[in-house]
Amino acid sequence: MKRIRLMFLSIVSVVLVAGLIGGATFALFTAQTGNQSNTFSAGTLSLSSVTPQGQVFTTGLPVDGLAPGDKGSGTLTVKNDGSLDAWVNIVTPLTGTGDLFSGATPLVVTEANGVKLIPAGQSRTFALSWMLPLNAGDSYQGKQGVITINVNGVQAKHNAAGGVFAFPESGGTMALANGRLEFTTPTSSAKARAGMNGFAGLKLADITALSYKTYVVSNQNGQAPSLQFRVDRTGDGVADDTLVFEPIYQTGYGNPYPAQGPVALGTWQTWNALAGGWWDYPSRAFGQEGTGAKTLAQYVALHPDATVVFGSPGYEGIGIKAGSGWTGFVGYADDLLIGVNGTNTMHNFD
Repeated sequence: MKRIRLMFLSIVSVVLVAGLIGGATFALFTAQTGNQSNTFSAGTLSLSSVTPQGQVFTTGLPVDGLAPGDKGSGTLTVKNDGSLDAWVNIVTPLTGTGDLFSGATPLVVTEANGVKLIPAGQSRTFALSWMLPLNAGDSYQGKQGVITINVNGVQAKHNAAGGVFAFPESGGTMALANGRLEFTTPTSSAKARAGMNGFAGLKLADITALSYKTYVVSNQNGQAPSLQFRVDRTGDGVADDTLVFEPIYQTGYGNPYPAQGPVALGTWQTWNALAGGWWDYPSRAFGQEGTGAKTLAQYVALHPDATVVFGSPGYEGIGIKAGSGWTGFVGYADDLLIGVNGTNTMHNFD
């Protein structure tokens, strides 16, 4: 039985205008006739859900003037006027249209909120940041851009069975059904994650076994669901890295760890993540996709006290993910085996 469903999707358009800035050096805007100030602002958004619950969203991002080097922040308030609690996130990446969002040094809008639980009848605030690079040139003077912010939500009720949270994005799905995790990502932007929070505080150095199974019905470019760890390497209880094990990078890239064979269609495959290669997100300072992937043992050698840490629903301590450029993917994951100091526990999602 499918345990999650998309509850709502909202859109807010933010209009951005660049002004003329005089007396500049480096790549700042230049003008001969003086200075002129324009504004960068966001309207408000009010949208009923596609389901009967009727969620409403509002935002405002007032800024006086927009010149190279300017940066700032604003908030998006999401109100759940429905009868069901919901997990909510801003869909990333945040990309805009128009001249301000094109060229070599475009305006950049970011967020780092993760996923938030919004109980029925309550609101939560999401932070947004923006920055026009200091080296933006005269070609951006007087230009405009529009950014569309998509807010994604999924019901929280019946969405934590067995300690597993499901969180789909942009049309992806993840369901706990038939004793396995089922993933679909019909479009390039679609994603879906399943995560568990019962491993917070687990030291990576204590992991003695780590494997899981995948079954791929259809894919492009050899993808299969990845295994991901949220890791605190500094001891402050905050996630510093997301370590990612992807089956596609375990064979054919000339890495020193054992090859495990290519991803196959129509059959269950077991992946030894303890012996295999990982990369880290977002910095990629430890390992990189493909030829730059490294083992958990190498990460532990650099960070011997690193532990799994709770991120937020949808970004749990240990998760399995599909999507992001995986158009037409359909597949499953099961039998996550985690051994700690020689004691193995099988998580088969029944």
